[in-house]
Amino acid sequence: MRPPRSIAEKAFARIQVKRRAISVVLVLVVAGGAWLIFNTMGRGGTSIELSLSSSRAPGTASGSSAPITGVTAVVHVVGAVKKPGLYTLKPNSRVIDAIMAAGGLLLSSDECALNFARVVSDGEQLVVPARQAPNVVCAASASNAGGASGARKVSLGQASAAELDSLPGIGPALAARIIEWRTSHGGFKRVNDLDNVSGIGPSLLAQITPLVTV
Repeated sequence: MRPPRSIAEKAFARIQVKRRAISVVLVLVVAGGAWLIFNTMGRGGTSIELSLSSSRAPGTASGSSAPITGVTAVVHVVGAVKKPGLYTLKPNSRVIDAIMAAGGLLLSSDECALNFARVVSDGEQLVVPARQAPNVVCAASASNAGGASGARKVSLGQASAAELDSLPGIGPALAARIIEWRTSHGGFKRVNDLDNVSGIGPSLLAQITPLVTV
């Protein structure tokens, strides 16, 4: 038969029981707190994802057909140019840039039908037409080319050396050669005759074509 426990043993036993109870409570509190934190973080993450999705700008989602600014433009250049084909241009490139990428205009091209200053768009087909009548010039395009600034085209048949020198890429020496060619050949019958002047290549010709007339 087990002898009765002393008062000290009974007190120690009661303390042990209380410790076990406290430990169980602490475990439950910790577990419950961990579950609450995990559940709150999970909901917060979902909320963040939904917020990001709803704030995404229209047209930027994958598969959207809306145009995106600041990207290169692929342009199909055909017609009276030296190298027709597909060309990738920098953002905000203009018709003149597409023509230059295609090697420049042919002598048979109708530059009057083009707005060289227009900004091209991605996927555009740029058709450069041929001139129907070789001696026809842009009779009324001077005012259109001047735009809001009211600038007038330089007359190849009457311009002085100083006026020719004011054109981009034309210096005093090249202006003198233009006047010399004009004098020896009885004047310019069309703007593309400038291609016959020594020192004026396709690139420079395309650059000054919108700025001159015969």
